Amino acid sequence: MLAVAPARRRSHGPPRSPWWFRGLLGLLSVALALGTQAPPSGATEPNKGGTIIYAVHEGMPTFDIHDETTYIAAQPIGPLYNGLLTFDVYDHEKIVGDLAERWEVTLDGKQITFGLQKGVTFHDGTSLSCADAQYSIEKMSDPKRSHRTFVAIMEEIVASATCTDDMTLVVTLKKPSAAIVTVLAGAHAVVMKAGIAEQIDRKDPKFLVGTGPFKFKSYTPGVDFRAEQNPHYWKPGLPYLERISQMTGAFTGNRAWPIGIVSKPGHRYKGLRCTTLASLNVSGARMAGVCELCRPIFSAAFF
Repeated sequence: MLAVAPARRRSHGPPRSPWWFRGLLGLLSVALALGTQAPPSGATEPNKGGTIIYAVHEGMPTFDIHDETTYIAAQPIGPLYNGLLTFDVYDHEKIVGDLAERWEVTLDGKQITFGLQKGVTFHDGTSLSCADAQYSIEKMSDPKRSHRTFVAIMEEIVASATCTDDMTLVVTLKKPSAAIVTVLAGAHAVVMKAGIAEQIDRKDPKFLVGTGPFKFKSYTPGVDFRAEQNPHYWKPGLPYLERISQMTGAFTGNRAWPIGIVSKPGHRYKGLRCTTLASLNVSGARMAGVCELCRPIFSAAFF
């Protein structure tokens, strides 16, 4: 009989995964990877302020982006949240921690342990805990509460999600799969407040309680969705922009405008120093990264 050694854990510093993770991630070619890091040291001090404005052809049916999988929901709602993981905006093929400050994968690839960031609060002032992350994983695996795209992946891969303490989440997999890491870094795999979907109607803006760089401001169906800077955001110095505004069909004459605009009173728009404006219409990208890291470039006042 062969003796099988128990699975050992490998700590991620930046994360280093087993070979089957590294092999797949090495093949990832992401059109837009939107991270949540501040600029590299030595970078020019960014301008701050302004509003990013863009438009789409229709409004969103609900405010639940676990269930709404189009860019129409991801673009305005994504910046109100964080995920466990995200894509590094400076290295589009690299997945990094977001609400997870670190994670470990057992060598057999069947268990991932996430250590959560401390000191993170939701927009209503409550503190993030493992219960919220566990709830979100379970919600994305439930066909009654999430889109079939999530459910198809999560049901096949995830066996369970448990909390060993208030800040540690353990996800046990049915089989080794790099897909779970990619899914958790995606635009829609955000961490929601535990119990939110059972307590508040998904069509009610009060549903929008996240931990992200922006918080809900207003919504007028058929006109626009507005979010404003979260003054208590847990990442120091972010976001750079002050506001987000997505205009919708009736207000824009049912035309989809793919161009983002930054404006600031007394200044004339000149450009954005960030990922390309076209990226605003890339489905599946985490809009929070754009909204954290876009730095408006203002020219002298012309009016």
